[in-house]
Parts: sequence; structure tokens; C-alpha cells
Amino acid sequence: MRRYEVIIYGQHLDKKLITIDELSRLVELCPAMLRRYIMLGLIDPEVEAPEPLFDCTIVARIRKIERLKRDLGINPAGCALALDLLERIR
Repeated sequence: MRRYEVIIYGQHLDKKLITIDELSRLVELCPAMLRRYIMLGLIDPEVEAPEPLFDCTIVARIRKIERLKRDLGINPAGCALALDLLERIR
């Protein structure tokens, strides 16, 4: 696993936020795929305008989404359902 230095671009309510480009580098997905996840409701930015900014904890959620897709062959809608159920259980 590669280690990256996280560049913080903004703070919102004492949370450190990163841009979609920085997030794409951390999770090794293109920004277009992350924008698709936003449209599908799989991930939510903390700040939407002028550009989406994310909390650093979203990295773990995206990695779960990718594992569900890769290992179990679940589509994005199924990933949303599975993640919601996992959060309810937790």
C-alpha cells in the first residue's frame, strides 16, 4: 500500500477537508468516478460549492465501496444498501 501526504485545502467546523483531486489520488480512482459516486449518493461532500471538499474519513468508505464492487460484484445501488445496513448494525 502506498502512503501519501494529505494536503488540507480547507477547514469546516473544525474538520480537515480535502479536494476531490486529492481524494482521487488517495483512493486511486479518477475524479470522474468520484463525481459519479456523489451523483449516486454513495459519498457526500462536506462542502459542495465552489468545489466539493471531503472529510478524510471518506477514504475508508470509498475503499469499502470498491471492495464490495470488486470482491462481490455488487453494483453501486447495492453498495449503497450494503453500506447503509452496515452502518445500522454498527
